[in-house]
Formats: sequence, structure tokens, C-alpha cells
Amino acid sequence: MGLMKRKGNILTGNVIYIVIVILFMAVLFIFVGRLSSGGALLEEKTAKKVALVIDSARPQTQVFLYVGDILENREDVEIKEVIDIEGNIVTVRLSEKGGYSYGFFNDVEVEEEIVELEEGRNYLKLVIR
Repeated sequence: MGLMKRKGNILTGNVIYIVIVILFMAVLFIFVGRLSSGGALLEEKTAKKVALVIDSARPQTQVFLYVGDILENREDVEIKEVIDIEGNIVTVRLSEKGGYSYGFFNDVEVEEEIVELEEGRNYLKLVIR
């Protein structure tokens, strides 16, 4: 009788272990899939590019950055929903959840807006004050 109980416990332990491993692998695949889709990399690249431009700009400067790649197929979206500059933090969100934030050191006030300088090409206009 004691031998049967021990075999049941070993089987239950193995099943629990397999379920935990499968859950871990599923979470890992979801995470890697999100990163490799390009959205996360594009958020990070854009946030860092905007922050570095602001850091290197002097007051009373206007800068135009091409952002058509992040705004394509999103004509109905306002710039504050995609690129938001609050205090010394630049946040880029391409989806409802998540986003990427990157800070800059320059103590300046920044105004941002989307302008179309060329036919069909959107640029981010940054006014550094």
C-alpha cells in the first residue's frame, strides 16, 4: 500500500513540473515575439533619438525629425498619444499597453507637433525654449 502512494506523488510532482515549464516557455515566447515584432524596438529607437536631439539642442532651436515610420496608418492619432514629452522624459507608445520612456538632461521646455514638410511625409517639429 505504501508503495502505491509514493508512485502517485512522483507522478503528480512530474505533472506539476511539466505544467510550470510549459507556462514559463509560453511567457518566454510571448515576450520574445513582442520584442521581435519591431514595435518595441521602434519605440526605443524613437524615444532615444528624440531625447538625444533635445539634449544636444540649444534654446531657441527648431528641429524636424522624420517620424513617418511610427505614424504610418495612424492618421487619426494625435501626437501626444504617440510621442509625449513630459518634464525631462520622452515616452513613445505605439500600442495601448506598454511604451518606452527615455530621459534627457537638458533643462529646457519643449513643444512638439507633427508637420508635413513633403507630400505624405510626417515630421516631428520640436521647438526648444
